[in-house]
Amino acid sequence: ARSNAYRVAYAQPIDYSGSRGKFLERLLTRAPQSAINRANELMRLEGVQSAQIMAQIAPDGTVTFTRMPDVRQIDYITRALGDIADQQNAAGGALGGTTQLGRATEGLKRQIRQVLRREVPQYGTALDEAADAISQVRAVELGASILSPSTTREMVREGLSGASRAEREAAKAGFRSALDDRLARVNAVASDPNIEIREFQRLANNLRSRAMRENMEALLGPQDAARLYRELDENVVSLELRAAVARNSATARRQAVAGQVEQITAPGVLPMLVSE
Repeated sequence: ARSNAYRVAYAQPIDYSGSRGKFLERLLTRAPQSAINRANELMRLEGVQSAQIMAQIAPDGTVTFTRMPDVRQIDYITRALGDIADQQNAAGGALGGTTQLGRATEGLKRQIRQVLRREVPQYGTALDEAADAISQVRAVELGASILSPSTTREMVREGLSGASRAEREAAKAGFRSALDDRLARVNAVASDPNIEIREFQRLANNLRSRAMRENMEALLGPQDAARLYRELDENVVSLELRAAVARNSATARRQAVAGQVEQITAPGVLPMLVSE
């Protein structure tokens, strides 16, 4: 399905004579030569070349044919821009953050894709249906990092800005996996049976912080985030009630003592025999 979607998108022409096409051409001139070289090298290895030919008519009537980037080549350029941004961030980013060059390169990639998506709707469909392998891995890593205290709201917003539906779904999968791992480590121990409840409460309080709520809205959208927090609040109330009557709680001890008193004072077989 992914191959077919991209094959249809790659076959669509780009109208470089229109305002959107001209703007796209100006954006491409801002791409570093290294990104263009990577895209051209990948196309050469795959044995393909741009199918887009533009005719330029000079004032004297002469016609000059210029080979312009087609959808495939622009897509490859945006992938190369993503690779370059990752390399720049890895080389100079502190604690996994982003550098100025990395942020600008990533921003140019998103802008080119957004313009191309509007110019060629089939390309937008391909992006939404299936992310390329590198973008998918990057999105999964972003989603998995949301629970980390070192991940800021700005990092989440930037990472999800302009993300396709497929990339957003990959980010959700990464978050679900990280959340599942966190819950899997919540194990009760013999010395403290309530630790499972307390660990979940700690995780729930983290999810209910203002920063995490903004991250959830960026990841899920306002409506789904609101539904998530409604369900979370209901579960937390249930767990807090459960914790109040847990085995090692004061309430449970009082109930246990009261039960023993009732057993001792209740009429049993011995009192009945003595009275007889």
